[in-house]
Amino acid sequence: MPTARRLVCLAAGLALLALAGCARRAGRAHGAAAPSAPPGPSAAAAPERCGRCPGGAVLTVRRASLVPGRRGTARLRLEAVLPAAPFAEANPLVDDVRLAVRDDAGEVLCATVAHEYWAHQRGVYRFEDRVLPPGGRRAVGVHDAVVAPESDGTLVLRARGDRFALARPPRGRQTAVVWIGERCATGVLATAP
Repeated sequence: MPTARRLVCLAAGLALLALAGCARRAGRAHGAAAPSAPPGPSAAAAPERCGRCPGGAVLTVRRASLVPGRRGTARLRLEAVLPAAPFAEANPLVDDVRLAVRDDAGEVLCATVAHEYWAHQRGVYRFEDRVLPPGGRRAVGVHDAVVAPESDGTLVLRARGDRFALARPPRGRQTAVVWIGERCATGVLATAP
């Protein structure tokens, strides 16, 4: 008789699943939206909005490249120095880090790495997100980033990623904007055609 008991349990489980499916379909029939599937690796996420940096400090860009890709995405590599004055007390373990690229017409891309995803290792702050889909789940577009305090009080930021969502292709003069919490700095990135 153990087989009969298993069959009864299986039948009861299937009945519950069928009821759940009927309730889901009934909810949609009455105007509820169907659950949306998460975007696949080929879909670009909707661009985030960072905003402006009024009266921010000067960001010194050491190396940078922004290469537009397919389907509204871009690859970004950035190494920049954040000045000591407003960033002396900055701590990515406490404050979110936002990165934006703007051109003459406005914001091109924005990405936020929330404070809970940073780690403090060997004197530097590190973020890594190697989770699929490419570009990660914690900070869309950013694969890894490092904020390294220097002996003179400045901070060096290195960030890179392959799936940044572009609001539109960049044109003209581009600037990088970095926020750690409410502190921000702006620096010239490059000139695009």
